[in-house]
Amino acid sequence: MGLHRGATSVVELEKLALSGGLSRRQLVRRALALGLSMPTIAVLVEACGGGGGGTHSPAATAQSTAGAAVSGTPISSSPASAAPSKNQTLIVPVGDNPQTLDPAGAVATGSIFITHNCYEALATPVPGQGVKVEPRLATSWDFTPDAKQVTFHLRQGVKFTDGTLMDAASVKSSFERVLQLNLGNAPYITSIDTIDVVDQFTVRFNLKAPNSAFVQDATQIGIISPTAVKEHDKGGDFSAAWLDAGNTAGTGPYKLTGYTPNVSLTMDAVPEYWRGWGPNHISKVTFPVTPSPESVITMVENGQAHMVEEPPLTDAQRLESNSAVRVIYTPMYDVWFLPMVMTKPPTDNAKVRQAFQYAFDYEGYLNKVWFGHGATPTGPTALNFPGYTSSPPPFKQDLQKAKQLFEEAGVVGQTVTAYYVQSSPEEEQADVILQAAVKELGVNLEVTAMPWSTMYDEISHEPSAPNMTNLQNGPICPDPTFPMLQNFQSSLKGQPYNWSYYGDPKMDGLIDQALASVDAGEQTKLLEEANQLAVGSSAAVWYVNPNRVDILSTKLQNFAPIVPGYPNETDFYAMYLSE
Repeated sequence: MGLHRGATSVVELEKLALSGGLSRRQLVRRALALGLSMPTIAVLVEACGGGGGGTHSPAATAQSTAGAAVSGTPISSSPASAAPSKNQTLIVPVGDNPQTLDPAGAVATGSIFITHNCYEALATPVPGQGVKVEPRLATSWDFTPDAKQVTFHLRQGVKFTDGTLMDAASVKSSFERVLQLNLGNAPYITSIDTIDVVDQFTVRFNLKAPNSAFVQDATQIGIISPTAVKEHDKGGDFSAAWLDAGNTAGTGPYKLTGYTPNVSLTMDAVPEYWRGWGPNHISKVTFPVTPSPESVITMVENGQAHMVEEPPLTDAQRLESNSAVRVIYTPMYDVWFLPMVMTKPPTDNAKVRQAFQYAFDYEGYLNKVWFGHGATPTGPTALNFPGYTSSPPPFKQDLQKAKQLFEEAGVVGQTVTAYYVQSSPEEEQADVILQAAVKELGVNLEVTAMPWSTMYDEISHEPSAPNMTNLQNGPICPDPTFPMLQNFQSSLKGQPYNWSYYGDPKMDGLIDQALASVDAGEQTKLLEEANQLAVGSSAAVWYVNPNRVDILSTKLQNFAPIVPGYPNETDFYAMYLSE
């Protein structure tokens, strides 16, 4: 990953411009890097006399720099406080109420749509650029050489929707809140030992063990107003009930303004949002609860909605020729696979696991189920993600080799058990395709549909675990170690998501070394070696790396999918509707 230094703060930028250290062009470029809107940049340029060579009266210069230094407020609050100049309402039907509206626990698409647009993290993924992140509430960060300490320098002048200032104390309290609640996002930051408030806008994280991916992991932690949390706490719940009732207290571009369970949820643009607003932004987002997938598709076709939450691939294929919608396929980093329990007969035999790998019809599955929208993996790490290796090449079906291995292992005539999630037709097809292939080779694959929660419980206990399970897994944050750590670390046997019960000290060592390395090149080589080790053990049948699918109204412009991220995660601030 390497050390990352973000853009300077707004205050520092103004000071540098006033000192004559920046030309007009340099000032604009650095302001754009900070994420400032063009109206805000125009005022900044005017205030600083164009940057370099401009003229200021002594009184004006003293007032501007002193005011910024003392209060930490953004330069020129007027443009930044203007709401989007056009009233544009984005309509996104959802199948159910959000799982939670608390940023500490949001780990499902219906929740992420809300929380990731109402709350901001210290850094944020760069859409479509792998593990690359850019500053958001932080302006820069520094790791110590041993990757056990990281210091964030915070953006000044950013306020929560309750009017209080975002600072180091609020960052510290937000992270501590997630750990104390121990909800969905807590696993990302369990490496934290202590948090130090160095000064008002500097916060330092001391880690229990080296973790060079901490910045990427921290992209999942939304910073929340400690004042609001304290004010609305009920019985020590850290205001969780208040948040789930439809309230927000973040620094993001939107805030919740209405929530009627089973009916709809509404977000409105925050007029004072620190990055500012121009004409091309969404001013309101509504989420009508629409349980029927057919109704959602009809709404988009009829112009009554603009996006589809996790659309079925068959609908996407059908709508490709519809002029009212756009169907977009985006490469992502998910790998769908069948982990095989390596400690339970007969899949404790490496030859049996290899035979299942050779038996699967990869090309047929990709073309029949995903209509070619994806790729066949080479292992647990997806194409273009750190650790991916093209050696060995993508898997191919070889029934003759599979038959030979089954016979050598002595499992012909035996039964192997496999589960899939009953709500996933794509997983069912994977199991059925494999079932048909091995039946011809004399092996019975007993396939069972399971509710996710039931399957999760059974695989977590080795005695009740089937030989094979279906799993969709990929980095939901830009952590380069995610695929290997989640699926192969010994301490996670039977847990999310080492469902192969894989345990190898060499693998653990490679993962630990990757976490300890702040050199991106070295880290990638370690992850490549780990990837090849996993493939060599035949721990799973890695059968598809599917594309993300989005169905959109043709009016929706500047579509901004977050990859890696949660399924269909989207940045609403970046988008707008055409006339």
